[in-house]
Amino acid sequence: MEALRSTTSGGLARRRHRWSLARARRLPVQVWMGVREACRPSSALLTGVLAVCALTMVLPASAYTTLEDPRFITYLGIGEADIRIDVYSGSGDLAQVEDVVGSETRITHHTTLLSRRYEMAASEGQWESVVVEVGDHDAIPLSYVSGEPPTSPDEVALSTAQAEAVGVETGARVPVRTADGTVDLTVTGTYQDITNGGRTAKAVLDDGSPDLWQVVYADLEDPQQGDLVVDSLRASLPDAQVRTTDDYASQVLGATSSQLRTVAVLACAVALGLAFLVTTLLTTLLVSRERQATAVLSALGCTRRDVTLQYLTRFMTITLAGLALGGLVAATAGQQVIGGVLSALGGGGAQIQLLARPWLVGGAVPLALAACVAGAVLVALRRLPAPTLTTLGAGE
Repeated sequence: MEALRSTTSGGLARRRHRWSLARARRLPVQVWMGVREACRPSSALLTGVLAVCALTMVLPASAYTTLEDPRFITYLGIGEADIRIDVYSGSGDLAQVEDVVGSETRITHHTTLLSRRYEMAASEGQWESVVVEVGDHDAIPLSYVSGEPPTSPDEVALSTAQAEAVGVETGARVPVRTADGTVDLTVTGTYQDITNGGRTAKAVLDDGSPDLWQVVYADLEDPQQGDLVVDSLRASLPDAQVRTTDDYASQVLGATSSQLRTVAVLACAVALGLAFLVTTLLTTLLVSRERQATAVLSALGCTRRDVTLQYLTRFMTITLAGLALGGLVAATAGQQVIGGVLSALGGGGAQIQLLARPWLVGGAVPLALAACVAGAVLVALRRLPAPTLTTLGAGE
């Protein structure tokens, strides 16, 4: 409403700095006039409206593509392996699983990680329970925020949330209660994880503590055969849960991903509808207010197509400014907000970076918003034919 009021109220103030048409020899006259009108201060609020529309479209879409991106698996605290086989304690034979996986010729290498529960010293002398994944962490490399994976029994890597909870950084030592007693482990690095409340750790120590579950990760010679290998392993290992890592990520956050997709579609629809409505109203009111100037242009030989080109240039320039502003906000404050929301959904404290698809953020969204604005301008101009000096004189 403020954009409508400020754009159409009052007369035109005298400009201190006039644009010289004689200096813009390379631009067509109507394009130059459209850019000049778009640079008026009264266009600022419309720019803000379109920036909000762009932001409303980009952020939910980026959040959805982040969950669907294969790289999102790193936020679940696991490396980018092709296949994940879960063997829960008491429900399967780990040795049998390793034998079957080792005999599969389409698997290049595999490793086993054992999840166990230990107590770790937190701040103020308290002890907190934490799930520690024990095994060879170099076999399935994980992206670390800082440092590197543990390689010896006296080392440990912590998730970012766990590192904050115990108040340590890379290079510090943290006490851990094991079956062999309390040991001080050196923190070699931190990583992102939103599973298990974000409180996890990775170590190499083996004290014989009971396993909560075992996981076998495997890489394929041809990742395209993932589904075929999974079907074969499922037939041989009925007691184990065999999945591709992409399926695992989808199952962990499947409901969230489906909800975000719905939110993204609705947000785009609402944003485009708002942009169309505001642009149509503004164009209608501007044409009505500027009918005398339009009549002068018609008397000077400008055709209806020339006037249309002027308005299209005017609103497309404002749209580009709105897209630039909206993209800037999305990349800064929006990144932090959506990253925090996704982190909270998983229960962890990871600093999630949006994994937006360039063709969507840089192509589909700008084109959709620009097409919506252009369509609104054309609809408004089609309903209101440009006046002439004759009609203006008769009306006055």
